[in-house]
This record gives sequence, C-alpha cells and structure tokens, in this order.
Amino acid sequence: MNDDVLLELKKQKLEKQKSYVINMSRKERKRKKKLQELEKDIFETKAEESKQVVRRKLTEISKLTFMIYFKILKCYPDSKVLSVTLEGLSKFAHTINIEFYADLVELLNNLLDNAELGYREQLHCIQTVFIILSGQGEVLNIDPARFYSHFYKNLLYVNAGKNHDDMETILKTLDIILFKRRRNVTYHRYVSFVKRLSTLCLQVLPNGSLGLISLIRSCIHMNQKLDILLDTEAVNAWGVLLCLRLLGNGVQSGNSSFYKS
Repeated sequence: MNDDVLLELKKQKLEKQKSYVINMSRKERKRKKKLQELEKDIFETKAEESKQVVRRKLTEISKLTFMIYFKILKCYPDSKVLSVTLEGLSKFAHTINIEFYADLVELLNNLLDNAELGYREQLHCIQTVFIILSGQGEVLNIDPARFYSHFYKNLLYVNAGKNHDDMETILKTLDIILFKRRRNVTYHRYVSFVKRLSTLCLQVLPNGSLGLISLIRSCIHMNQKLDILLDTEAVNAWGVLLCLRLLGNGVQSGNSSFYKS
C-alpha cells in the first residue's frame, strides 16, 4: 500500500514538474516573440535614422556641388571643366531649387550668346534649360524661343564623321521639346523641327537615323496636321519634305522618299 502511495505521489510530482515546464515554455515563447518584435522595431528605427543621415548628406553634397557649378558658370566660363559642369547640370537640373531657375536660365543664355562654347557645351546648355522648363520650371514666366532657335540652328552641325556621339543628348532634348512640352510648341515650329530632323537623318550614322525616324513617326502620329509633310502635291516654301511608309508599329525606311518643292 505504501508503494502505491509513493508511486502516486511521485506521479503527482512529475505532473507538477511537467506543468511547470510547459508554462515556462509558453513564457519563453512569449518572451522570445516580444524580444523579436523589439529587435525589429530597433532595426527599423536605425534604418530610418540611416536614411535620414544619408538624405541629409546627399542634400549637403548637392548644395556644395551646385555651388561649385554656379561659381564656374559665373566666374570661369573659359575653364577647362566647363564641359563637365554643363554635363552635370543637364543630368541633375531637376533637383535644383526652383528659386534658382530663372537666374540659371539667364546665365545659360548669356553663355550661349557670349562665351566661346564647343558644340557639346551648347547642347548641354540647351538640354539643361528644357529639363528645367519641363519640370517645376513650368510655372515660371520664361520664354524659351531663343533656346529653340539655338537648338534648331545647331542640329545641322551634327554629322557621322565628327560629333555623332552627341546624338544621345540631341534625342533626349528632342524628346522633351517635341513630346513633354509639345503643347508649348507652335504648329509652324513643330513642322520646322520635323523637317530639320528629316534632313539630319541623312547626316548621321544608321543608329542615329533610326532614332530620328522614330521621333518623326511619333510626331506625325501625335499631330495629324503634320500630314501635310507627306503631301507630294503641295506647293509651299518648306523645302525638303520627308515621306515615310509607316507600317503598323514599325518604320520601313526602305520605302522612304524625299521630295523638293
């Protein structure tokens, strides 16, 4: 009988220990879960702090960079680093504070009129202006007619043997002028640019010609009034007209024809 009692007591003791262990396991799981949540919160807080630090440093770097750019443009227009400065401005113009837009546009206009700029430098000046005017600068009362004239004139100076590497900058600038800012471009100016692009197609390498033909095709599709450029019977003073056979989504340049009025 004593053995049975002892066995029962031992069994009860083991049950208590089991219950204790189970309860401890639950507490440990809760504790572990809570600890993981805290670690996650700490990690997210540190990550947010890191983002703020990075953002603050990038802002400071941008301010210093643009301060250097403006210093070069104002005081050292003949510097050897002017080309790099203008290229940098064209890439990051969209990040400049809107308060500086008007002064920067005027500064770039003075460079185009008075400084002895190379062809690439002129392109970067024009590209920067249109990047500014296609973003927050739309609210500014700035007439870009002078920059249209500069760009239109410079397009004829591109050729396969000398400065074909500038085609990327030209195509990006054309994309801004003819598409992003198309509502600000008059009909006659639009026609003039399309005509000029058709001439430019004959002066550049095949890859540049394909890019230009694609732009012309998109222009004609977006503006039905440009169909007059395809009218071989029209008599006008527009000079060389480009006739494209447009099939579906592609351009079959083999069937392209040119006409002189």
